[in-house]
Amino acid sequence: MRKVSVEIAAVLSMAVFLFKQRYSGFAQFLVGTVQMDSRPTITKVATNSSIIMTQHHPQEAPKLRPMAGKCTSEQLELITEMLPDRNKLQDETACPDPTWMTDGPWLSNLKREGEPLVAIYVGCNKGMNAVDTLRMFSHDTKYDKPTWKKAIEASIGGCGQHDSPQFNIKSESQPRPAHVHCIEAMPSTYYRLEKSTKQMGWSDTFHVHHRAMADSDGVIAFPNARPGTEYLGVYACNANERWSETCQNVPKTSLDSFAAAESATTLKESWLIDFLSVDTEGSDWLVLKGAPQVLSRTKYLEFEHHIVGEWQNTNLSTAIDFLIPFNFVCYWAGADKLWRITECYRNEYNSMKGWSNVACANLYRAPELAHDMEKLFLRTLERYKRSKVNRQ
Repeated sequence: MRKVSVEIAAVLSMAVFLFKQRYSGFAQFLVGTVQMDSRPTITKVATNSSIIMTQHHPQEAPKLRPMAGKCTSEQLELITEMLPDRNKLQDETACPDPTWMTDGPWLSNLKREGEPLVAIYVGCNKGMNAVDTLRMFSHDTKYDKPTWKKAIEASIGGCGQHDSPQFNIKSESQPRPAHVHCIEAMPSTYYRLEKSTKQMGWSDTFHVHHRAMADSDGVIAFPNARPGTEYLGVYACNANERWSETCQNVPKTSLDSFAAAESATTLKESWLIDFLSVDTEGSDWLVLKGAPQVLSRTKYLEFEHHIVGEWQNTNLSTAIDFLIPFNFVCYWAGADKLWRITECYRNEYNSMKGWSNVACANLYRAPELAHDMEKLFLRTLERYKRSKVNRQ
């Protein structure tokens, strides 16, 4: 059951966004539907056990595919058997393989007239995944992971991204305009990213930014280790004497402030965001909390759940409930496996904190993807049921 305070905070965050866009009628927003000329409409979309707020433009017919509602007792039992404890959850979700995004029809149908495809990586690290996403979005073979690996000369990644196959561009694929924003806080890694991007001649599409992302703007201390070091975040400057000696002040900003600063050039306000990845070694919740405007135009979101940083004092349910008014349905992300979290929450997750990943689809912005992810969730459970029968 969601806490009332979390529900109120989530609704208020959306209300603030609407106010900044100069919409009115908050009384109607809180109790029903607002119709304001050609401006967005806020509609309540009922599921079996909850209400999801949906934003759409009147000139566009909403294409919502309602999610299946609250998990059944059988589904919860199967999820519990498959993910019984923190160790198993980490084994299954630390290094996901997002086949639901890369292998389905949603990706091939991504195209908008006069508008590029856009991805944002918060906590870009060595940029291996970001480069592969630019290749996947643009259908341009010049974005090549092996070549980038030689240029970046950074440490080996924890999930083997440096050696995993890159996206396969089909011969019939047509080029598409695309932009990827690679945001990195660690000074040594940022400078290596910036140098490599210029060396490759990609600066017009692969945009590297030196920022520590949070829910406010200013300056913050961040550890500085070997380029490409993955396991350090803001928390290390307070909790670890070894790394605190290396900490340097870096610019800190919210994702909404970042998007506003880039809105005149490479991240225009009218552009949708096709992919948002948040991997900040413990600050992920703060990044989400500081991004209501960005989330409102994001199709697909991935973020890391951890035991360090803000996650020490924040339950995953806080983030999941916060994302509901933005139309996101979230899942534990595995290797061609998904386990739904939204409306399937287990209280045990509050103590199962470790290195794990969550994937979320926007019901309105990416209905096909949301539908495919729900189907994969059901297949994940069905495959497990069959394997149980075969073992008997």
